[in-house]
Amino acid sequence: MHNLKTLCLIPIVFVSFFANSIFQTESDSDKIAANSANSNPCGATYSSKKQDAFNYKIAILGNPANPDSRYSDEQMQELKRLGFNTIQLNIAWGSRPGDEPLNLEDILPYEKEQPTEQQIKWLKEIKRRAVISKKYGFRTIFHFGAPIVKPLYKLIGNPDKIDSATSINNVQRPEIKSRYKYLLSTLAKEVPEIDDILVYNFDQEAWQGNEFGNSSLDAGIPLHERLPAFLVMMCTTWADFRTNGIMWWEPWEISAGQMFNMLDSLPSKNFGFMLHSNIGEVQLARPVDGWLRNMSMHAQNRNIPLVVETFLSSSNEETEDLANLAMPQLIFNQLQAIRSLPYVSGIKEYYGIVPDKTNPNLNMAGLVFNNPDISIDDALNDLTVPFKESSAYIKKAWESASMGYSYIPWDGSWLIRAFCTGRKMSYHSWKAFNQNGKVAASPSWNSTRRGIFMLTDNEKNNDLWLIEDLGLRFYKSSESFDKAIAYYDSAFLITTDESKATFQNWRNDILILSVRSRDNGLHAMETLAAHNIRRMLESNKEVPESFYTRLEFLLEQDVTNQSRYQMPKIYFTTASEKLKEYRENNQKWVMNNLLFNK
Repeated sequence: MHNLKTLCLIPIVFVSFFANSIFQTESDSDKIAANSANSNPCGATYSSKKQDAFNYKIAILGNPANPDSRYSDEQMQELKRLGFNTIQLNIAWGSRPGDEPLNLEDILPYEKEQPTEQQIKWLKEIKRRAVISKKYGFRTIFHFGAPIVKPLYKLIGNPDKIDSATSINNVQRPEIKSRYKYLLSTLAKEVPEIDDILVYNFDQEAWQGNEFGNSSLDAGIPLHERLPAFLVMMCTTWADFRTNGIMWWEPWEISAGQMFNMLDSLPSKNFGFMLHSNIGEVQLARPVDGWLRNMSMHAQNRNIPLVVETFLSSSNEETEDLANLAMPQLIFNQLQAIRSLPYVSGIKEYYGIVPDKTNPNLNMAGLVFNNPDISIDDALNDLTVPFKESSAYIKKAWESASMGYSYIPWDGSWLIRAFCTGRKMSYHSWKAFNQNGKVAASPSWNSTRRGIFMLTDNEKNNDLWLIEDLGLRFYKSSESFDKAIAYYDSAFLITTDESKATFQNWRNDILILSVRSRDNGLHAMETLAAHNIRRMLESNKEVPESFYTRLEFLLEQDVTNQSRYQMPKIYFTTASEKLKEYRENNQKWVMNNLLFNK
């Protein structure tokens, strides 16, 4: 009999990306304005030999999966220890986790309007957060989308409705400009503790008209000709009240071509870029693409501060709501890649953190913040000191987990993350494997992001090579995760203190990633194995017995995988039941399962 595991998995060359020698550059970025907090506020374990590239180190307290925004003394002190010097005062997520404010209109009424109870509540809370942040010396940022389009997330799937809504709330309308001048001036007066603002023009309940659509004011007028004037107005308005303040701008959803053609029309004073770690998304394992490098050079030419948004903690948008992913090597590599940019002014946590919780990822970020030239080996030694005799196993577990995370085909589609977030209650279906890619009808999703993600549309059926590629990468990731689990098990055997509970939390999250990765990988490979048998049957060709044995082997692995972690609710027939059906009549099974869409 053939080695069926070899048939299922092609050899993959292991290339370690945990290099100790990484190109680093000194930043000539602007210093933080006089009213900002001091950088590097806590003592460093290792002395710094080079200037820290991250003058701005921006935190968000709480995250969408755990909106813990206590703003307690303990949280403030921990942020200082880690080296953060700036705080975004709201989580600012479309789903409004923890009932968070998302727009200026959430906390302020317009002109003669009376404030609602909700606006009063939200404004009071933002002021409370700003006051305690300033007490501890932090620079502060309020994040919002403008101009507001409500209810955005119910409208963007309907071209006519979104065109109508964006025409009403259009950046070219004088009344819209007047409204935001008023709201910004009111914010500056009501909360003098806010230093900076961060503005989105897409997402965050904000959107722009489509020049190729039916927006009454925007049809036929390129976005890069419309938007800069609004941004200049917002920036100068804020600067009138904050001499040293910055309007940070996140050009989310805007294509590279549009962005590059706006550059010369944007402000250079009291203005800064807040950019995802690549144009497609913040991605932990794939930071710094060509677009970000280009933006870094352009920002340097115009002396505009540039901050890169990243994931720095044990939970992130890609894998919510897992909260105990210990992969500090990825944090180190991500930060070093960002430091290697031609020009960078700072770093910002994108998803949010709970700082007073055991978190090796966040502690790794703190080590790099406070000791920019620390090596990966020294950093890992520092992080594992509390684990004594089990430290070697923990390092290996973290490394294997980091490798497994990197094997996941994040570049396949933005919706790849749904393997963790969207199907957390069930195992795979018994239709053919198919990965969707369509997300939003914005400029970037339909243009530049095709260079980041394989799929930005929903295909009726994925190409067979794509199914194989995604399946093999998912399977390979699960193998690395299983190595991490084995190292944790070895650590348990020699650990007698309270660290055991911490290790268990880390192991559990990696187990979930392993099970779900293997579930996706097996679904893809079962789809291909069934397809190869079915096409031979349909052509009246004799099917080699090894083809049937191969599919049976994959189903057996599926049974084993599903037994490793009990889902709270199962929506599809289990692999155990399907394997039983297959053994009763494998030809009939193949003709009725894992079928492609017609």
